[in-house]
Amino acid sequence: MDEGWFSVLVAVQHVLMWTKLHYFAKVFNPTKNTIVDTIRIVLDDLKWFLFFLALTMLGFGLAFYALFRQDRDRFADFTNIWHSFASMFSYMLAMFDYNVFYGSTNPTAAMILFIMFEFVMNVLLLNILIASMTSSFSKITQDEGLRFLCSKAEIIDELETTLPHWIKSKAWYPPFIHILKIHPDSTYEVNLNSVWSGIGLMENNLLGAQQETRLRVEELEDRLGKLHKKLDVLIKLFISTWGLGRPWECHGKRQEHREGTLVQEQHHSDRQRVAHHSHPVAKPSG
Repeated sequence: MDEGWFSVLVAVQHVLMWTKLHYFAKVFNPTKNTIVDTIRIVLDDLKWFLFFLALTMLGFGLAFYALFRQDRDRFADFTNIWHSFASMFSYMLAMFDYNVFYGSTNPTAAMILFIMFEFVMNVLLLNILIASMTSSFSKITQDEGLRFLCSKAEIIDELETTLPHWIKSKAWYPPFIHILKIHPDSTYEVNLNSVWSGIGLMENNLLGAQQETRLRVEELEDRLGKLHKKLDVLIKLFISTWGLGRPWECHGKRQEHREGTLVQEQHHSDRQRVAHHSHPVAKPSG
């Protein structure tokens, strides 16, 4: 094998090895730790826009290649089409030299073409690209919980497939697996992100609600204690003012007095009846 191609293969192998580490890191947090996976999803959303961006760069590269056809021996930026395309990429990153345009055969046309390229690429297309990437990344963070579960399932499947049998444990293969299945005719909408990522938020909300409830209960107990003390003060003031016992004691005494009076009246009426029957009134004689 040629030494040049062997060096290329070794370089590609190093990149793939570090990419594999990112693949296993996505079980922790797929949005923050898995750079390769995040970039893959973003590029999948922007693939057609990137294709249009590359076509625009290629069009300007061919324009510069045709404009500098008389100056290719002096400037290496436009020696061939590939160099012209690479020069467009460096110009997009603000890596250019004005002497190339001023020293050309057509400096005015070269500067006008350069200004058009900078306006279209750096002012318009790159800003649109950044806005699109921001939108795609926000959608990725919304599906973080679902991506986390899928990433764990992929890693588990790969490990179970590649590990030898003498390392595997029986505890890894439970006899029963519980699966939550939503009926297709159900009208309820299930947010798959809340299945995992919402657990921590729910726990925090419950702890906050418990703390708030405990504070309210303590406040109510304090208020009840103050009301009880005020009620005792009012009762003592009433007793000292009217010279009576407690209201319920006074009420009990009145009830007993009333019942005693009724009993005495009943006994008096019974005695009158008995006296009337035992001593009848004599009739007057004719």
